Amino acid sequence: MVTNETVNQVMRSKGPEQNVVEMFESLIHGIAEGIIIFNERGIIEEWNQSAISMFGISRPDAINHAVWDILPGIIPPAIRISTDDSDEIPDVILDIVKIKKDSRAEFRLRTASGQFMWIERRLSILNFDRSFKVLALISDITSRKREEQQISERNKQLEILNEIILQSNQADSLDGLFRSVLHATVRLMNFECGAIYHIPAQSGKAVMKHHYALPDEIVLQMDSLALDSPMFKSVFHDLTPLYLENANETLQIGGIRSLVLIPLVDDDQSIGALLICSLQRHQFSKQEQELLRVIGQELVSISRKIVLIDKYKQTEQALRRSESRYRNVVDNANDAIYIIENNRFTYVNKQFEKVFGYDAAEIYSGKLKPLDIVAPESHAFIAERARAKHDGKAVSPRYEYKAITRSGQIIDADVNTFVLVDGENSRIMGILRDITDRKNLEEQLRIAQKMEGIGQLAGGIAHDFNNLLTGIIGNLDLLELDLSQNDAQIELIEEAKTAADRAVNLTRQLLTFSKQTKPVLSPVKINQIIEELRVFLAETFDRRINLTADLDENIDLVSGDRSAIYQMLLNLCINSRDSIMEILEGNNPRWQQYRKDRYYIHIQTRNVNISEAMTHKNVNAKTGPHVELSVKDNGSGISRDILQRIFEPFFSTKEIGKGTGLGLSTVYGIVQQHRGWVDVTSSEGRGTTFAIYMPRLTTDIQTIKTEEVGVAEHPSDGTILVVDDEQVIRNLGKRLLERRGYSVLVAKDGEEALHTFRDHMQEINLVILDLTMPKLSGREVLARMLDMQPDAKIILTSGFTGAENETDFKSIGALDFLPKPYQFPDLLARIKKIMQQSKS
Repeated sequence: MVTNETVNQVMRSKGPEQNVVEMFESLIHGIAEGIIIFNERGIIEEWNQSAISMFGISRPDAINHAVWDILPGIIPPAIRISTDDSDEIPDVILDIVKIKKDSRAEFRLRTASGQFMWIERRLSILNFDRSFKVLALISDITSRKREEQQISERNKQLEILNEIILQSNQADSLDGLFRSVLHATVRLMNFECGAIYHIPAQSGKAVMKHHYALPDEIVLQMDSLALDSPMFKSVFHDLTPLYLENANETLQIGGIRSLVLIPLVDDDQSIGALLICSLQRHQFSKQEQELLRVIGQELVSISRKIVLIDKYKQTEQALRRSESRYRNVVDNANDAIYIIENNRFTYVNKQFEKVFGYDAAEIYSGKLKPLDIVAPESHAFIAERARAKHDGKAVSPRYEYKAITRSGQIIDADVNTFVLVDGENSRIMGILRDITDRKNLEEQLRIAQKMEGIGQLAGGIAHDFNNLLTGIIGNLDLLELDLSQNDAQIELIEEAKTAADRAVNLTRQLLTFSKQTKPVLSPVKINQIIEELRVFLAETFDRRINLTADLDENIDLVSGDRSAIYQMLLNLCINSRDSIMEILEGNNPRWQQYRKDRYYIHIQTRNVNISEAMTHKNVNAKTGPHVELSVKDNGSGISRDILQRIFEPFFSTKEIGKGTGLGLSTVYGIVQQHRGWVDVTSSEGRGTTFAIYMPRLTTDIQTIKTEEVGVAEHPSDGTILVVDDEQVIRNLGKRLLERRGYSVLVAKDGEEALHTFRDHMQEINLVILDLTMPKLSGREVLARMLDMQPDAKIILTSGFTGAENETDFKSIGALDFLPKPYQFPDLLARIKKIMQQSKS
């Protein structure tokens, strides 16, 4: 590049003048820059080859002409100013002279060929001895200017694009995105209005989603665009932008002169369009077209992102709702749910806290270990499961074990476990159910079934005993009749009858236990019975035992057998007394710590309403209003293994001779007969509580009264048929009745009884018929006899004294019912009564 200093050096050269001129001409004509030299008056003295090529003006046409005439605008005419020598010099030149520095300027001009170009002009002073000249160095900077303009336009596009991206990234919805991008595009690109279109699925048209500054009439006309219209088909099908520089003539829409419609493309399909409008005619440059295309792509990209974010948010919200529902279900589940990781509880639900009595803070602190909720008796079982799993053996995920709560209560737990795998971590999830009530019910059901079986056995034994006792007592009565009152054998007979009476009482208790006796029901005041019992107990029990009572004054009546309830309470109090006396009189070291206690038997009554939840604790429990009667003591208590057998007949822990083992079994039978149930809670060394529940009195009360019968004093006549499968009873009946003047026929079973009755129907006045016999039952025999003789007189008898026998005998056609073992005078009185009724 030629500099002003280079030119000055050449002009000041000391060499021969010819050489200097040649050198100077060679220099100025060989360089690429245009060189113009003019004097202080602006007259051009030199015009090099580059200037000729640059401006299209020949050297002769330029030399000796004023520079501002040849290149107007580049060195324009200046205002003349006066100098000290009164010479007029252009001010631009004067400035150069005064400042002594280059004067630079850039210009855009049209060349002789009509093309525009950019040049850079630099002016320098060439000093001579007495004068100076001006050197104008002209450079063609068109390429540089073009590059600068491109860079400027690119920077402007980037600024616009960055602003649009910034606006779009701040949008939190598609509507917000469309609004912000459209506003920014119109504003930054100096347009007047625009719109964004969206193509709904299978609609066949693009619908205006949002617009900016569009006149109302334009909105009405362009609210939707047909996808298949000739004008817009290229946009929506060919995915090619539509540029209209004179849209008013094409679309006939008032106000819009120019527009561009950019397709919004996603996965090679049009999903909408970006409309940019101008109210002036506008020619869209390539830069603008490129920028609008990029904006369209960015709009699609960000809209896709927003859609994904919306879906993510919706999914997240759905997950949160699902998690909330899951947590709500888990937290409110009836089962205890927990998660164990690294031998710590990392999650428990509310039911877990409720079952075990720990709060969440204690559990999550890590102080509570899984083994802490395992009762000692199940430690070995849990350890064995752990060893089996460690050895790779198959272990059932569901198992039962004894658990222990914070208070020390032992409960039965049913657990189902799952392994939760999360990457390399594994956790154990357990679902635990407190099955203590279920286990208790199962045990109660097992005991009830056992008691039912024992009851049937006891009833059968009692029936046989009654048959035997009937024979024993009857024969003793016969012996007594044959002896005089002063005979020494009378005393032996009375002792035998006393023993037989005790046996009768035992069989009666067995029948009570087996529910084969029917209580005489009437309205009963429980409190009244208790007060009577307390007087008796106070006189007979050890004075060291404190008898207390808490009786509800408003206690409801119950429908019951007064004597049976009295017997039930007496048996319970005797049982409590014996458990206290075991401590007071025993030498067992376990009871020493209780010797200083004040021992008591406490009786309580109250009205209760049994809920559905309470029925889950006892297999016999029923909902509704009940009366609760409880007897509580602080005696020796009952161990768990014995507690399951206390109601069995003849089961006793007392010494031989101190109990029959029928006291609590009688209680059980009486409670069952009164449609109630009994709950027992006991702890060794701490005492026992028996809670009896009986239904409150209803209006449906059946009262059975036993009629008083007298003893027949005089012999009678007539024929009696005695039907019984026991020979001793047949023989006894024959002897007794014949002694009283009756004729007696006997039959050993139902078939024989029917044959005898058919053969002697006219002479038989009365039938004594046992209900339980082989071949044909007493009921079947009774029915057939009545078929043969409807007015037949029949007395039923049985060793089973159940309700169906005692209360239903009239309904099936019998005149009376006589339970075994019966007394001879009672039998004669009933026979006499029926015979007299038949004669009358």
